[in-house]
Amino acid sequence: MNEIALLNKAKDTLVPMLSSDLETKLAGLADELQETYAKRQIWRTQTEMMFSVLDDSKHPTPASKYWQCVREQSVFYEQLVQLTLDYRRNNIAILEIEEKLQGDDLNKFERMNLEVEYDSAIWARDGLQLAAKDRMRELDLWSQIKTALVEGNPKFDTEDVNTHQAESYLKRMENRKDTLTSGSQGAEVINVLGPLNTLRKLVGLEQTPYLEDVATINSRKKP
Repeated sequence: MNEIALLNKAKDTLVPMLSSDLETKLAGLADELQETYAKRQIWRTQTEMMFSVLDDSKHPTPASKYWQCVREQSVFYEQLVQLTLDYRRNNIAILEIEEKLQGDDLNKFERMNLEVEYDSAIWARDGLQLAAKDRMRELDLWSQIKTALVEGNPKFDTEDVNTHQAESYLKRMENRKDTLTSGSQGAEVINVLGPLNTLRKLVGLEQTPYLEDVATINSRKKP
């Protein structure tokens, strides 16, 4: 059973959901709509993963990109496990409804309500299957990106996330500093320069006097 089959069942109700002309249009779109439902985007594409998650301004080093991949992949794995539990619960619900429908002690309306519950559970099962398939696709893409990062830069630490952070955050804060101008708010400047000097110290660099950094920022014209 699929979404078109479920919509078509509305024809059998006492008050049809769609008028006859709209039912005809729906029938004409049936193949296209089923294809659309099956191939629609649920989670991120590889392009979106690269530019919206692993963009160079937030993750300027291969190590920072790798460890963000670990975070993203871990979340998707947890969600996939939860999805399998939801799928099992839904299948139990389907079996329970099927058993109830076999009983002879149901009145007309109880049976009709159970049929709606059954159709709803079947619809939910189809959606869970598609969601699991697409979560698996993104899990695999994160794995591919992690592998490429390690192969291209085999020296960074893939066991301890802390190892890369001072260097990666330093570059990230330097990127933020480069966007500050004379028009930047004082709080924004402090929120960049404070952590920036702390990170300089953590990686063994000389700290830049606060006023010197402020002078550099103020020399840049407001866009």
